[in-house]
Amino acid sequence: MHVCEKIICTGELKDGMHTAFSEPAHMSTRQVRMAVLHLEKYALCCVDLREHKNEDLENLPSETIVEYTRVKMGIGDIHNPMITAILEADNRSDDEQIKISEYRSNMGAKIFEVGESFDTLLNKIENVVKFALLSLKNDAYL
Repeated sequence: MHVCEKIICTGELKDGMHTAFSEPAHMSTRQVRMAVLHLEKYALCCVDLREHKNEDLENLPSETIVEYTRVKMGIGDIHNPMITAILEADNRSDDEQIKISEYRSNMGAKIFEVGESFDTLLNKIENVVKFALLSLKNDAYL
């Protein structure tokens, strides 16, 4: 999400938590990089529909989807210690550095179970947008 060409929030939505969660959620190389490069602006969301696995998931009410959406804020902070050296190596020439190019992050259900509600993410976005607009207004008066 951008406001006046500034990145306000980057989000990713994971689905598939409608079974026994036998498979972890994955983040691609690009997604992990974005989370680490935008620590305060990246949110990872997951819709946990395990309680509704015997229902017609295609026709669940929107309210149910929102209610069961969990948000993991600060996912970049979790990845940062592991990824920092990889990102630093990317800035060096190929002649002087060994580089790791393809990786992904795997996350089990517990990561999301301790996450925030979707409303928390919406409130955070609202506050960031208000602050960005106020800053623009103040800059216009300078």
